[in-house]
Amino acid sequence: MENVEEVKINKEEIKEEDKSNTEKPKRNYLKIFIYILILLLVVCASSLITWNYAIKYTVSTIYKNIVTTNQIVKEYVFSEFGKTDFEKKLVVLTQNINVEMYKSKDNRFFYDWLSYGSANLKIKFIDNKVQYYVPLNELNEKDILFDAETRTVKIFPPSVKIDKDIVVVQTDPDKVIIEENGSLSPFGPKIKDLNNEIMKEIKQQTLIEGYKAIYRERAQQEAKKALETLFHKILGEFLKKENLKLEIIMP
Repeated sequence: MENVEEVKINKEEIKEEDKSNTEKPKRNYLKIFIYILILLLVVCASSLITWNYAIKYTVSTIYKNIVTTNQIVKEYVFSEFGKTDFEKKLVVLTQNINVEMYKSKDNRFFYDWLSYGSANLKIKFIDNKVQYYVPLNELNEKDILFDAETRTVKIFPPSVKIDKDIVVVQTDPDKVIIEENGSLSPFGPKIKDLNNEIMKEIKQQTLIEGYKAIYRERAQQEAKKALETLFHKILGEFLKKENLKLEIIMP
């Protein structure tokens, strides 16, 4: 009996040992899997951080180089422009303008029921002149931009203006057409007075005509040509040496 019991006990011990032996490897595999997973996560995180830093550094470097190049070109262009003996007003167009003015007057009395007489005067001035210019003294360094991608120096000049100080009124009798109808009454209005009124206003009226879109568009086109000629003259060698293009962008 004792032997039988011993055998039973031994069998139970063997089973327990087998059980423990089968569970042990499972725990070891799980630990290894967890360690590998943690290692992979650490490697991935490190790679992401390094990659992110590399991208930021590359973009920052490229941007810094572009900004630096842009600043160098802008400073050079503006410096060369400043050395040039240029007129503050770059005249781009002298435009002939026809202006027609009309004046009339009716002298009345007795509560405006009766008239002393009336007079009418119309004068057409052929080829009055106005002048358009670009105020180069208003050009600043911020108006110069370098496009690194297209290697183009872009210049944004000030707006074209009409010169209020230079307005030429036609005086050639062959180009001043007068139509008048004076009063026969000695108390009526005088043609001379109407003529004086027109002559006082003719310059202002010529300027008003000069502001019309048809003339301003023409002045814009001529301004672009004049500025291209001017800056090619100033920067010609620099543009050729650095293989750069020039672009004038009108406002």
